[in-house]
Amino acid sequence: MQALPAFPDLDRRWVSRVPADPYLRFDTCDYSLDPPPDAGVRPDLDYELLRQATVGERELFYVYDRANARIIAYQRADGAFVKQWMAPRSGAYATLLDDITGFQVQSAADGPPAAYLLSGGRVIRVVLE
Repeated sequence: MQALPAFPDLDRRWVSRVPADPYLRFDTCDYSLDPPPDAGVRPDLDYELLRQATVGERELFYVYDRANARIIAYQRADGAFVKQWMAPRSGAYATLLDDITGFQVQSAADGPPAAYLLSGGRVIRVVLE
């Protein structure tokens, strides 16, 4: 049995010709997000997860607010509040947004986007209408 090479997809002749830069370069841009309109009722914010999606012609940021167990949408261009989604107060889905450890929002050409939530070891699909 032949051993796998240390760099199976990279020809060693080219390694020394590739410049190595130990620092990642990012375009920096500050975004400030407007406070949600219910900030008087829910003053504490704990934004933990951020995703970007395009819905129709609009580019949006979606954030998970752990302190209030909700997902909030903001305009990417100016950080303006768009909409929020919370779980029902009672019933089988009341704790749906309590412990989200990951999520993804699918871009949608038309119609509402779908969010895929990772919670309690399972993936849950919700439509953000």
